[in-house]
Amino acid sequence: IFIWILARSVGFSILQAVLSAGFATLFGILLGLLLGLSTHKITRGISFLNRSIGHIAFYLPTVTISLIVLQISRSADSFPQRGLWPIVWAHFLINCCFVGASTEKRVRDYLNGEGLAIFEMAALVGANNLTLYWNVFRKVVLDEFKSFFPLILMWSFSAFSTVLILGGGPEYSAPELLLFYSLKTDFDATRIFLIMLTQ
Repeated sequence: IFIWILARSVGFSILQAVLSAGFATLFGILLGLLLGLSTHKITRGISFLNRSIGHIAFYLPTVTISLIVLQISRSADSFPQRGLWPIVWAHFLINCCFVGASTEKRVRDYLNGEGLAIFEMAALVGANNLTLYWNVFRKVVLDEFKSFFPLILMWSFSAFSTVLILGGGPEYSAPELLLFYSLKTDFDATRIFLIMLTQ
């Protein structure tokens, strides 16, 4: 039965890490792309707010973010208090604005540097805007995705405190929690070795 619980916790960790990294990276890149490509005055305020919230959420301890998500889910009747989606939501809050701020900076740097020359050359040749924006997408966004997705995946997979606060029971557990409980309760050396081996 322990092997089944361990396999289930590894599967849950992989699932929540992939969902967390996917949502945070995709929405963060979309936010950064919209802010980076827009030239409207309102965008500057949203950009400042995004950077501020992103850095505050990124530098707050994950325990604080997890407790905020737990409190919000307690006040919202339709949102579950514990389980997969609160954990994904907490990881999303921690990482999305940070990815958005980085993507916005990359888009603006690209458009003011190498991209500016490409846009000017394309205007001379008569290329349409769709081709130009595809070039920005291909150059910047795919690079950002390749950079941030694995990083957030690693952070989310090894998120001990978030899963401890927002998880619940063996179905919403992680190998780190099993290790914690094994060390805390019975100190079974075989179990501890198997858990450490899976990590």
